[in-house]
Amino acid sequence: MKIHRLESIRGFLALFIFLAHFPAKGNFFGLGFVFLGGQEAVMGFFLLSGFVIYYSAHKHLAEGFFSYFKKRFVRIYSVFIPLLIVVWFLDNHYKTQPGFYKELIGNLLMLQDFNYMKPGVIVPTVFGIFPLWSLSYEWWFYMLFFPIARYVAIDRQKHLVGIAGIVAAFSYLAYPCIVNRILVYLPTWWIGVEIARLFCNDRSTVTLRKLRWPVLYVLATAAPLAVYALWFSANGGHSSFGLHPWIEPRHLVASISLLLLAFAWRKLGWFGFSWTVGPAMFVSSISYAIYIAHWPLVVTASYLSFIKNDALRYSFYIIGLIIFCLVTELIVFRWMRKWAGRRPPATRLPVPSAL
Repeated sequence: MKIHRLESIRGFLALFIFLAHFPAKGNFFGLGFVFLGGQEAVMGFFLLSGFVIYYSAHKHLAEGFFSYFKKRFVRIYSVFIPLLIVVWFLDNHYKTQPGFYKELIGNLLMLQDFNYMKPGVIVPTVFGIFPLWSLSYEWWFYMLFFPIARYVAIDRQKHLVGIAGIVAAFSYLAYPCIVNRILVYLPTWWIGVEIARLFCNDRSTVTLRKLRWPVLYVLATAAPLAVYALWFSANGGHSSFGLHPWIEPRHLVASISLLLLAFAWRKLGWFGFSWTVGPAMFVSSISYAIYIAHWPLVVTASYLSFIKNDALRYSFYIIGLIIFCLVTELIVFRWMRKWAGRRPPATRLPVPSAL
C-alpha cells in the first residue's frame, strides 16, 4: 500500500534536485538561487529510503537473504544498468580516459563517491554522473539492513547502528574509507527505519520522543566531525561547506533539520502541502530514474549540441529524460520485478523478538 504523502515528497525531492542542478547549464531558468540545498534533499531521500525499505521488506525478511537481495538488486540495477548503456553510446569522451574501466567496474560494485569532495574514495562516479555518489550508500544500507533487522533484537538495533556511527566518525577522522563513511551515514538512514517501525505499529506513536535515541545518535556522530571541521578551518584550511571536512557534518545536521521540519509541518496539519509538494506525486513512480539520469541526459548532455537554440535543445533533452524514465521504471523495472518474484520463497525462519 502506497502512502500518498510520502510519494509526493519523493517526487518533490527528485524534481528539486533536478532543478537545483539544471541552472548550472548557464542558469537557464534564472532560478538558481531558489534551488539551494540539493545536498540536503539527498538526505531527505536517505530518510525516505530507510522508511520504504522497512515498510516494504520487514514482513518478508524470514524468506531469506537471497529473496531480499533479488528485490533490492532489481530496484537499483533495473535503472542503473540501462542508464550506463545509454550514456555509453551518447558520450565517447570518458571511455578514452585512463582508468575508465576501473571506474566502471567500481561503480557496478557500488564503490563510487565524490572523489574531489571526500578523502579515501575508491573510484569516482562513472561518466561524471555525480548523483551516483549516493547510490553506493543506498546499496550498502540495503545490505546492512537485512542482517541487522533479521538477527539483532529489535530494541537493540538503533543502539547498534548509532554506536557504530559514532565509532566510525572517530575512525573516519584518522583513516577515511568507504566502510566508516557508510557507517557514519547509516544512523541517518536508520531514522527512516525507526519511523516506519512506529508507523506500522500505530502511526500516532510516531513522535520525536520515540525517536530521541536515533536523533541523538546522528547528532553524536556529527559532533566529532563538526569539531574537526572547525579545527581544520581555524588552522588555515578551507571553509567550504561543500567539501570535506564540512560536507559530512553538514549532511548529518541537515537530516535532523529535515526531520524537525517534517514534524513541525505535521503539527500545522500539513498546511499548504496539497498545492506545494502534493502535485509532485505525478512523478513519484519515476523519481529514482529522474534522480540518477537527469545529470547525464540533461545537465551535462551534449549529443544535441548542433541545436543552437538553448530552449529548443533543452526541451529535447528533457523529452529524452522523460522517455528514459518511463521505459526503465514502468517497463524494465516492472518486468525484472516479476522475474525476480518467480522463484518460491525459502523456508521461513523465526524473526527476532523485541528482547
